[in-house]
Amino acid sequence: ASSPVDVYGISTAKAVVAGWKHSCSLLGDGTVRCWGDNSYLELGNGGTADSAIPVTVVVDQGTPPTILGQITSIASSPYGSFTCGIQSGGALYCWGNNGYGQLGNQITGDIGIAVKAIGIQQATMVGTGADSTCAIVSGGTVKCWGYGGSGELGNGQNNDSLTPVTVAMSTTPSQLAVGGSHACAILANSIQCWGDDSYGQLGDGNSNTSQYSPVTVASLSQARAISGGNSHTC
Repeated sequence: ASSPVDVYGISTAKAVVAGWKHSCSLLGDGTVRCWGDNSYLELGNGGTADSAIPVTVVVDQGTPPTILGQITSIASSPYGSFTCGIQSGGALYCWGNNGYGQLGNQITGDIGIAVKAIGIQQATMVGTGADSTCAIVSGGTVKCWGYGGSGELGNGQNNDSLTPVTVAMSTTPSQLAVGGSHACAILANSIQCWGDDSYGQLGDGNSNTSQYSPVTVASLSQARAISGGNSHTC
C-alpha cells in the first residue's frame, strides 16, 4: 500500500514492533498478534504459513492451543526474524528465528511457538538484535545471549552463548537498546555500548574496533532515551 491501511482485527493495541519481514502488536488484554512472513516461524502461532492478517501467539500446539498472555512489553529487531515479550511477573518469552540460540531456551533451531527464556527472571526490559537478545533483569543486571561473534554479548568474549551471560557493567542501567550487532545502555551519567563498531556505532571515538565489553560513549551525559540501528546509534 502507498498510504496507511488499518490492520485487520486490531483495535486495542498498546504497542507495535516491526521485524525484518513481520510485525507484532501487543493488545490491551496482554496477548500478542503477529502478521507477515513466517519463513522463520516468527508469527508464533504454531503454523508455518505466512499470514496477511494478525494471528495470535501461543505457547503450545494443543487443542485448543494455549495463548501467550499477561505480556506487558514486546521487542522485535528490524534486522532479525524473532520477537520477545515480557510477562507481568518478569518471565521472558521469545519465538521465531533461533539460529544462534537467541530465543534463550538453550537450543538452536527456529521455534514457531513462544518459549520461555531459561535463566531470565524478573526482566524489566528486553532488546533484540539481528541474532542476539539482551535484557535488563531485576537489580539492574544486563544479560545477553545468542550470537556473539562481534562481542555483542558484552561479557568480554566473542563467542556465541545458548545461555544468558552477564554484561561486564558496574553501574545499573535505566534503558537498553540493541542494534544489528551491538548494544547500548543508559547509565546514571553516561552511555555504554559494546559489540560491532565497524561504522563507529559504539561512539567511543576509537578506531572502529569491535568491543567485547562495554565502552563509554564520548561526550554524552544525562541521556533520556536511546535507539540502536543496524550500524548506528542515536
